Parts: sequence; structure tokens; C-alpha cells
Amino acid sequence: MLQDLWQEQPFTVILVTHDLREAVFLADTVYVMSKGPGQILVKRDIAIERPRTLAVTYTEPFAAQVHVLREHIGSIRKS
Repeated sequence: MLQDLWQEQPFTVILVTHDLREAVFLADTVYVMSKGPGQILVKRDIAIERPRTLAVTYTEPFAAQVHVLREHIGSIRKS
């Protein structure tokens, strides 16, 4: 629904989520923040063409984006 609205009338959205797949599916850029205080530690541009359908979530480029973000979060948690 959010993607449909954005396609009709592009606007800026700041979406806060813990779901990496949702973030990669909806975003042009994903930021990973620290536990606290909230600081941006990673900025990742999502180079997946629009419009995006749910089928894109089964592709290698999508999985690779999610994997890289998951690795960043894992290393942040260890530090």
C-alpha cells in the first residue's frame, strides 16, 4: 500500500522497522543505527529497480542486500 501511494505521488518517507526484508523492499536507502544513543552507523543504497513486486524478494540481488545489512548488524552487536 505504501509503495502504491508513493508511485502515484512520490514523497519522502522515513520508515522505522526491524524487518530487513521490508526495509530493502520499500527503501531507496537503508540506514543502520546504533543501539543507543541512536547514531547512523551504516548507509546502504538499494539498487533494485522500481516498481518492485513481491517476486523481487526471491531474487539474488535482493537476498544479497539483506545479507550485507544482516552482516553489518551482526558486527555491530558483537562490538
